[in-house]
Amino acid sequence: MDINLVLSGGGARGLAHLGMIKVIRESGFNIRKISGVSTGSVVGAFIAAGFSPEETLKVFVENNLMYQIRPVFNGGIFRLTKWEKILMESFPKNTFESLAIPLTVNVTDINECKTVFINSGPLIRPLLASCSIPGIFEPIVLGDRQCVDGGVLNNLPVEPFQGDSNKIIALHVNPLIFENEIDSAFIIFERSVQLSIRDNTNERKKLAHIVLEPPGLSRFQIFDLNEAKAIFNIGYEYAKSRVKDIENIAMSTS
Repeated sequence: MDINLVLSGGGARGLAHLGMIKVIRESGFNIRKISGVSTGSVVGAFIAAGFSPEETLKVFVENNLMYQIRPVFNGGIFRLTKWEKILMESFPKNTFESLAIPLTVNVTDINECKTVFINSGPLIRPLLASCSIPGIFEPIVLGDRQCVDGGVLNNLPVEPFQGDSNKIIALHVNPLIFENEIDSAFIIFERSVQLSIRDNTNERKKLAHIVLEPPGLSRFQIFDLNEAKAIFNIGYEYAKSRVKDIENIAMSTS
């Protein structure tokens, strides 16, 4: 069964995508196209290039890939130079066209305040732009556009697949569970991001045939760098528990 895959952003929580993708493939589904944003765009690029979920996780862990985008909250604006170097080593051809599975990445044009979808030409700078959290990382210039994290306006990019005959499986890694006490400036920052994401994903979830959103991810923060394998396993176990639902949706005629 052919399916299209949508991968949300979510920082370190995005590694749960890999566990869920492992289950999707073990269940016999063929991923025909991928749409991703922020961490989901990078995970999507690795999968589209032919890396297995386990190989992709290894790249993240061995290169401390999430650590390379961790900012220090001192009022500065940071660059993604080290991350760019690691991605260049992983994608030496550096084009969307070189990928085995078609990939669409979305970024936010910060000047025109709109979402831009990219699926051709150079690969790595759009990936960096899609992950560039505004106010923390400097915008990435793509042509005549200044671009930041695509999740600002669209953290579940289902639009590239509207009208496509394949079923859409959306993987969302930002479950929002309210806590009674917020005890740090960083948690306030992260909660604000999550609220914004919730507002721009709720309607888009309705456009997917099924949404997988592991509730166990709520205990992880976006820069939980040392929890990669635990996050991967949560995604895997959750998707295993939803295999019948995935199969039912994939096989349905509606």
